[in-house]
Amino acid sequence: MNQGADGYLKGRILCPSAETEPRAYSNWNANNRSILGFMGLVIDEAEQEIIDGASTAAAAWKLLVQRHAQEGPIKQVQLIQEALNVGYSTSEKYSTTSSKLTTLNKRIWDMGSLDSELFLCIMMINSMSNVPELCATRENVAQQFAQSDGTKPDLKKNPTARKYNSSDIKQALDMAQGLVDSDSKTADIALSAQASQKSGFCHPKCSIPGCPRPIGHTKDWCVSPGGGMAGKTIAESREARLKE
Repeated sequence: MNQGADGYLKGRILCPSAETEPRAYSNWNANNRSILGFMGLVIDEAEQEIIDGASTAAAAWKLLVQRHAQEGPIKQVQLIQEALNVGYSTSEKYSTTSSKLTTLNKRIWDMGSLDSELFLCIMMINSMSNVPELCATRENVAQQFAQSDGTKPDLKKNPTARKYNSSDIKQALDMAQGLVDSDSKTADIALSAQASQKSGFCHPKCSIPGCPRPIGHTKDWCVSPGGGMAGKTIAESREARLKE
């Protein structure tokens, strides 16, 4: 069954003539519809939209292969991470794990061969993954990369090709660093201003010798002997200050 399905997916089993082989034609269409239906069940919604117009399993499979081959370095990063996290275990048959690794390896290399420049870009993009401050930068880099013609486009064949490489990523990171530095300076200035305000504020102090509570008022409002409010209560002194 798997070999038969593979023949439909790869286009090796061609559709017979409806006129000369009506029964074979009917069987082929039934099998083709079954495979298309199964594909629709196991792929995600975004991929379902891609194969929506495909009338044969081979056409749908070709569209899916093209999609995954063009997903770019971001997807390669994810697949490489996924592959490196796969491990052999007694809880799963070793052959099953080997099959997973084989599939992941094929998908990684189907996206294009890695050279030193592309691999550097992948490492830089991957290194932004767990930094909240670089979330927007990473998304922008990913978008720019997807819209470009790669790190080393053939400008002779296509003079209008748009190159995007590690230099562009470094430039984006420099801009992000500038924002971080700016935010840091702003925070330092704010803290400095707060410290200055606190250090510049002094509580009034009474100069009357023997005042039991000298902090919080001056001589003019002190109720102790010799003070401006001598003989008054603290409440009366406070009320008088509020009226001024």
